[in-house]
Amino acid sequence: MSTVLKKIKESIEKIIIKNQELNFFNIHKICRAFHLDYSLLSYYQKMILISVVSNTYFRKISDNDFIQNCKNIIDGEREIPVFPTNILLEDNAGLPLLVEMATMKDIYAKEGLDTHSLNISIQTNLTIDHTMQVDFYKHKHSMPLNEKNDLERNYERYKFLGWCKENFQLLNVLPPNTGISHQLHLEHLSNVLLKQTFDGKVFLLPEIYIGSDSHTPMINSLGILGWGAGGIEVTSLLLGNPFNLIKPSVVGIELTGIKKEGVTTTDIVLKLTEFLRSTNISGKSLEFFGEGVFNLDLEDRATIANMCPEYGATGAIFPFDEKTVKYLSDTGRDLELIETINLYFKKQGIFGQSTSCYKEQLVFDISAVRPSISGPKSPDQNIPLDEVCLPFRDKIKKGSSNNKLKEGSVVIAAITSCTNTGNPKNMLTAGLLAQKAVNLGLQVPEYVKTSLAPGSRTIASYLESVNLLTPLEQLGFKLVGFGCSTCAGSGGDLDSELLKEINENSLEVATIISGNRNFSGRTHSQIMYNYLASPALVVVYAIVGSMDINLLEDHIGNDLTGNKIYLKDIWPTNEEIENLHTLIREKGLFKTNLDKQDFKFWDSIKIPSGKCYPWNPDSLYLKPSPFVKENICETHSLKDISKGRCLLLMGDKVSTDDISPGGTISENSEAGIYLLSLGVNPQNFNTYGSRRANHEVMVRGTFSSRNIHNFLVSEEGPITIAFPVNKKMSIYEAAEFYQKNDTPLIIIAGKDYGTGSSRDWAAKGPKLLGVRAIIAESFGDIHRANLVNMGIIPLQFIDNGWGKIGIDGSEEFNIIGLHDLDVKSPIHVEVIKNGITADSFEVKALIKSSLELKYLKSEGILNFSIKNKIDKERVC
Repeated sequence: MSTVLKKIKESIEKIIIKNQELNFFNIHKICRAFHLDYSLLSYYQKMILISVVSNTYFRKISDNDFIQNCKNIIDGEREIPVFPTNILLEDNAGLPLLVEMATMKDIYAKEGLDTHSLNISIQTNLTIDHTMQVDFYKHKHSMPLNEKNDLERNYERYKFLGWCKENFQLLNVLPPNTGISHQLHLEHLSNVLLKQTFDGKVFLLPEIYIGSDSHTPMINSLGILGWGAGGIEVTSLLLGNPFNLIKPSVVGIELTGIKKEGVTTTDIVLKLTEFLRSTNISGKSLEFFGEGVFNLDLEDRATIANMCPEYGATGAIFPFDEKTVKYLSDTGRDLELIETINLYFKKQGIFGQSTSCYKEQLVFDISAVRPSISGPKSPDQNIPLDEVCLPFRDKIKKGSSNNKLKEGSVVIAAITSCTNTGNPKNMLTAGLLAQKAVNLGLQVPEYVKTSLAPGSRTIASYLESVNLLTPLEQLGFKLVGFGCSTCAGSGGDLDSELLKEINENSLEVATIISGNRNFSGRTHSQIMYNYLASPALVVVYAIVGSMDINLLEDHIGNDLTGNKIYLKDIWPTNEEIENLHTLIREKGLFKTNLDKQDFKFWDSIKIPSGKCYPWNPDSLYLKPSPFVKENICETHSLKDISKGRCLLLMGDKVSTDDISPGGTISENSEAGIYLLSLGVNPQNFNTYGSRRANHEVMVRGTFSSRNIHNFLVSEEGPITIAFPVNKKMSIYEAAEFYQKNDTPLIIIAGKDYGTGSSRDWAAKGPKLLGVRAIIAESFGDIHRANLVNMGIIPLQFIDNGWGKIGIDGSEEFNIIGLHDLDVKSPIHVEVIKNGITADSFEVKALIKSSLELKYLKSEGILNFSIKNKIDKERVC
């Protein structure tokens, strides 16, 4: 045994719970043994250190690298291998990932290898939460009708997921209409600590989650690690590879004060998102501390951690303390488990707030927050309630012929999303407000599409128990299902007559949801004004039926006798909310029991048999992955790009929704035209999210958003110009044109390219279009990794963006230096006009590790992983 392993072994201590001996690695002893200053480590760094220590002792990480890994935790440039204990998947990203795994089984079979040896190596929960659409919403049977439609639309996908559950060990599939993945893990599925047996001993380890959705850091509110990653990278993790953490920079966020009367946690997180987006925390991990943290319940912390990707961080961890223990008890965790967790965190010295001295630190005063919403195009556009109306009052007043709709009319109002429905006080505020509104005779206009889609069944249960579900339903917020719904672009369509009215009168109408993202066209492809708000304010704006109101001064309606009603007349007091919250907790109504839920329709699905999945060649939902190739061999060098063309020239904040939409497929889109050509009725197009396992649909959907702005053309939409023919055509047509001429493609953009969802198809789509490199001023962190994992090179402007350089997109581009690319090697770009080099500039390859370089040389992480897996099988 090496010196490192001996010292780690000497750090092992025991705790006894009900006569069971449980071991753990004492990080105080580790710090002393390896000369680390425990007092300088943040909570986040201590949790990473526990992971590195345990996996070194379990021989997953070489003990020769232990000292360097410890240095990297504190202040290093190299990657730290982290082995997650749990994988969290949602269906839109998880199903394509499993298609890749199933395609790998096909390759194993062709190679004569044992398909059973290709398996999932980590406990994995896939929740089907993204696909159910809101077709029915004001009907008394809205939920069962939506559930029926969902099963009919997605039966083939669900058959495949059933086969996966039977053929991949450690995979659990939670049926549709169970709830939202993040919320279910917070309320029920996370155990905080994991028991792992090694060398005959049982060890306690904090759980570490990696999820295929960027809101995975919601789990950070429990005081454990969790990151969002692209589905491409998660596939590699399922095969047993580590998650490579690069330079874990930690920023301390001191929260001060307490929330004021009338302020919700949603108001806090929306203001915090605006504040943090104005600072330099992008790509860093946040650690919350201070008196303000103690003033927040765990559900409030979860709301804040959930919106981590919206404010640009990679993690948002809170301390494990008395509030965490209380939450675990309230949600029905096993008492022995809670006792074990409590003792473990105290023995490790990580119970309560960290006393670390952060190198970077920011202060956010909760008591300064006022009620607000965010929009209309991004979550960091925070607007005080008295300024929401201004964009509509500056416009020429337009209305429909029957005066039903006008500029700023609210046509969709949805209480949805794990961000806010997972917070009981948010939901009780909405319920109490609805109750007061109904008692005063207020109603929601008929044209507003209202819906209630909680993140778990627990919410509906406790709302019903205190008689608050009924007033919400009386205002039109009927239960439509338990899932992401409108927040994920699955809100269904609007009434055809309403759409006709909007289009014929060129009205700029609005949506308002209690979600976490509001990029143009996400909620509905034809609506540009989209707002985020607390569930209670969603109800208020639904009642008004318009965003053209100053809620602090204007009346929102009239009571039954004609008296004016203002917001203050129906807004519940903090005391009312707190008393009801206490009552529900004391009754034990926050406890969830997934095992007792009835899913007869799911159990009726006929699951195919066989060691390999029986693909249907005519399927328009499921096709073998084109990204997993046979006869893979590592390419030892990349090719420079010669005479490349610019497919798109884009500005700032191009979101992954812009690159690869997740919502409804329109008839006049390239994907819609393709499906029509195959005889698919437009009513059965479904969403892009549901067809992510069909690359023929998805490649045609890439850059198909009607809201994208490509500076090669004057109008918005999926249009570009193909050079040198100077012909305007769809982006998909242009890509086909270039591929026929063997022309390599690049995309040029501004700041924050790829912000938003961890959507892997935002990298897969460009790959199939023939894009080899993307040059931008900055990238969304997860999207940058997704590009590398697909074999696309992310390049960063060093000095000036494309506008100052003078690029217009009609040029040819030589990108020199890729052939000998190293992690820090310079890349030279030549700009060629009319066959002559007109300009040149330097860019930086955003390759963060030697391992990422290997992925690029293998044309992506999937090929790298399957090649290594097959090589090991052959050796065995």
